[in-house]
Amino acid sequence: MVVAGHFSSKQEVMDHWWALLRLGEDFAGPMSLTSPSSLDLVYAPGTGFKYIVGLATPEDNEQLAALGDEFVREHSELFAKDKMHQGVEHKTWARYLGFHASTSGSFQMVGKKSTGQTASRFNFHALCHGGCVLKCQAELEAPQRRIVRRQSSTGSNGSTASHVHPQPGVVGYVSFTMEEGTALGAPRTSKRLKRKRGESTGEYTKVNHLLVTRAHRAKGLAVLLLTAVLHRVKCLDPSYAREIFLTVIKRNLRAVDLYQGMGLNVIGQNTTHLAKVRGDKSRPIVWYQMCLNLDKDEDEASHKIPRQDAVSDKAR
Repeated sequence: MVVAGHFSSKQEVMDHWWALLRLGEDFAGPMSLTSPSSLDLVYAPGTGFKYIVGLATPEDNEQLAALGDEFVREHSELFAKDKMHQGVEHKTWARYLGFHASTSGSFQMVGKKSTGQTASRFNFHALCHGGCVLKCQAELEAPQRRIVRRQSSTGSNGSTASHVHPQPGVVGYVSFTMEEGTALGAPRTSKRLKRKRGESTGEYTKVNHLLVTRAHRAKGLAVLLLTAVLHRVKCLDPSYAREIFLTVIKRNLRAVDLYQGMGLNVIGQNTTHLAKVRGDKSRPIVWYQMCLNLDKDEDEASHKIPRQDAVSDKAR
């Protein structure tokens, strides 16, 4: 069954991704849910760790902030050899990539205002509409003889990460929002009637950030995180799963390959600027806009979803 959510191999995760893409919008999801954990995905690839993807909480902020730091550092390293991008402060990169520091100076990934909400099948979607962060929690399946303490991800020397042993804890995350597609100023129309006529209602899911820490890469966790987004949206409000949209820096070839391997296509590109001050256009950065759009009739959609065997090898 598609909503089972337990996997033992990356291929099983990929199979679940493709199955979710082919589910119709009449899929109601697990409507008997009474807990957020009912939507968690569990992945046990036999490597000594079990990975659980579920909703992040304010208690995870410290670990998520370290991952956010790693996200910013790795993106800045893509431009380390460019003279025009050298000397840009870490906080400038963080602001450019959409991270906002709290009063303590660390990134605030999960807001505390949501802690008072009681999650149920009636308001799961509200948590995601306002911005949702899913964490990938690694748990040891069996005792290990020797555990080497993982270095802080805030360090600047990325070359040491490949020698760091994997540790339990929050080892990855993905943030996304469920967006309305109605153009500014456009008249509001009945979504119920538009759906009845088979017309597009314009909703889509936007993936903002996705990271797996280096020590846990090459295990299929990025695929797991993106699949967890689609799984959750399909179960909560399938109309928002008709289109998956994200942007990625053109130079980030590893991420581009991942998304193409999951069927997303480059639909455009735009250039923004890493500015130290407002109006500074001396540091251009090119971004790809990538999308997987299922909001077509069945014949068109069959072309929009690439053959599974033709792209799955790219996904890591």
